[in-house]
Amino acid sequence: GLLEALTKKMAADSQTDADVQQLVDSLAEDFRNNLATFFRRSTELLRHFFTLRSVFSDDSDGNGGFGRSESQKAKLSNIVKEMEKEYGKMSELSKTLEEQESKMFKPIMNQLDWAFKLHREDDSKTRGGFVAVSGFVPVET
Repeated sequence: GLLEALTKKMAADSQTDADVQQLVDSLAEDFRNNLATFFRRSTELLRHFFTLRSVFSDDSDGNGGFGRSESQKAKLSNIVKEMEKEYGKMSELSKTLEEQESKMFKPIMNQLDWAFKLHREDDSKTRGGFVAVSGFVPVET
């Protein structure tokens, strides 16, 4: 329970910089380069995503912020497509890696997942789509 979790946390916190450096040094150069590239690319895409998303959420026009130009919508759509590509590349690569290395992609992939979730929510607001229902209501005949 709690004591076990605290013990694990204390053990993790006691790792020294030397331990971390040893871990980094044990990683293959290609892997480190890929991780850095995915991090930079994803960060840049997320920066553009959230910047454009803020334009869409600005309600100064009285339309709930969703009355923006088609070119802005197309830019946002292209950014999401590029994020999906990066996510796919990381997902495929992580399948070929050892567990420890594979886990290093997880924080980046989680950030992209969160952006995808927000985009789907925003998209459903603009299209009016269906609302998800958690269960069925029996109909009496």
